[in-house]
Order: sequence, then C-alpha cells, then structure tokens
Amino acid sequence: MLIGGPLLYLAGNAAYKHIVYGRLPLSHLVGALLLLVLAPLALRADRLMVGRLATLIMIVVATLQTLNPRGLVPR
Repeated sequence: MLIGGPLLYLAGNAAYKHIVYGRLPLSHLVGALLLLVLAPLALRADRLMVGRLATLIMIVVATLQTLNPRGLVPR
C-alpha cells in the first residue's frame, strides 16, 4: 500500500500527460523505477522507513518536474 499508491499516481499522471502532450514525463518514469526498486526492500524494512523513502522518491519526482518541466520522452 505504501508503494502502490504513489506508483498508481505516477502511472495515472504519466498516462494523462501521454494523452494530452503525446509524451511521457521522464521524472515519472524515474520515480516509478525507484518505487519498483524499493518494493522488494519493503518486505524486510520497517513500514515507517518505507513510507519515508516513498515520500522522498515523490519529492525527487516533483523536483525533477519543477527543474525540467519539458523533460518528456517522445513517443
């Protein structure tokens, strides 16, 4: 749940931007990849730590999106 929510958000937002702009945001792809890497670690780690790491990943995504708003991957 701690990883699934942010992952679902990134996937939905990336799909929306793909439909509207015709491109996928690179920041969302990076964030989704980082969340998928975190998933196996979440089985052994403390839930509070997993929540913090998921939040940190979302902050990284937001920062990348802010610094490079046109950081889109073409179709």
